[in-house]
Amino acid sequence: MSCSYKSNLENVIKRITNAEKLALEEIGFFVEAEAKSRTTVDKGTLKRSITNVVDEKEKSVIIGTNVEYAPYVELGTSTQSAKPYLTPAIKENEEKINEILQKHLLKEVK
Repeated sequence: MSCSYKSNLENVIKRITNAEKLALEEIGFFVEAEAKSRTTVDKGTLKRSITNVVDEKEKSVIIGTNVEYAPYVELGTSTQSAKPYLTPAIKENEEKINEILQKHLLKEVK
């Protein structure tokens, strides 16, 4: 009687990695849209500049802007009150972010 073994580990890792990437992309676009909807608009420069980038190696998504005055809008100054847009985009949507993660990652477990 002979017995053979074939590992599916490589395929499993590939599917999980793809699910992670899809989840991060969806979270990035979702939080980006939420941040844009919370941005105060003067000329719209800050709103237009908000983007997201997935870092697959770190398994993270970076959401932000390169506009130099963005931190002053988010955090305020000694003369200007804070008008947060990034922090609430995440904090007020933690449940939705977790749902996105579960949707992509649990799909691969089934």
